[in-house]
Amino acid sequence: MSSSSTFQNQKVELETAQTDFRRIKDESLEFFDEEKPILHDTSSSHVKTYFSDEPLTHIKNKPLIVRLCAPCWPDNKNRLTRKELKSYNNLREEATIKIGPKCEDFDHLVRELFYVLTEETLEDIPNEKWKEFGFQNSNPRSDFRAGGVLALRQLTSFAKNYGKRIKFMISPSNEFFLAISSIYITHFLETYYHVCSQETPQKGRKELCSRIALKSFCRILNQDIEAWNLIHHMLLNDLYDTWQRIRKNVPGVTLLDFGMAQDLIKKKLRKATKNYSFTSFDQLREVYEKTAVPEPTKRPSLTALP
Repeated sequence: MSSSSTFQNQKVELETAQTDFRRIKDESLEFFDEEKPILHDTSSSHVKTYFSDEPLTHIKNKPLIVRLCAPCWPDNKNRLTRKELKSYNNLREEATIKIGPKCEDFDHLVRELFYVLTEETLEDIPNEKWKEFGFQNSNPRSDFRAGGVLALRQLTSFAKNYGKRIKFMISPSNEFFLAISSIYITHFLETYYHVCSQETPQKGRKELCSRIALKSFCRILNQDIEAWNLIHHMLLNDLYDTWQRIRKNVPGVTLLDFGMAQDLIKKKLRKATKNYSFTSFDQLREVYEKTAVPEPTKRPSLTALP
């Protein structure tokens, strides 16, 4: 082989290598573009994700017509960006941290909550005073099993921001259990925003928020991590107000009917977020406060209960 042909072959190989390098570089830049939505191949029955930590419940949580038209209707606008996923996955990771009745790993957080609520220091975690704030017994750890560390942190945040209001909320005459109501809200939000649930949408679609709602939540969370607490505080305050209205307007209501208020709060959030795209918590709060949900005028009939 002549030297000229050898040189020509080497030149072609070099140009090919340069082309491949530019292609790989462009793909890498696209991968690390935190503002770019993550793409998925959902054309087959087995969902394939590429460089993605999007929850499966979000990927497959689409109306039937959208799933049937996936090749020509990909719904890119509701895919999560890497920046959004970073904040969201941090929240999902913290949601896996549970607290058992005998777990002492987070006693420093429990003592902080006690001090915020009472302005008193606490030595032994079990204390009868916990019951005054809506815990079921003297050991608050057992109540935090449902919501874990997230529930503990959210109740502490609420107490720091609404200390004066709490004094009215925990009055025995109001029949409102602050702590277990707060933990209930946390658990509901964890499920609603796919934070804990990894079930397929077909099994629990009614319990999960829509794709546009999760996209809005992740967008807001990426801008302000405190939005997670702000949504919780909004619902907890509204739960208290709703329960007091029900007690006033519905004859014969007892604590056994507290579920009526819980159901109204959940319906209200679903209605407010299902089809709206938000860029800030203030927008979400404004729509939520304007959302109307019919309130009951009488206790549910025993024969109507499931």
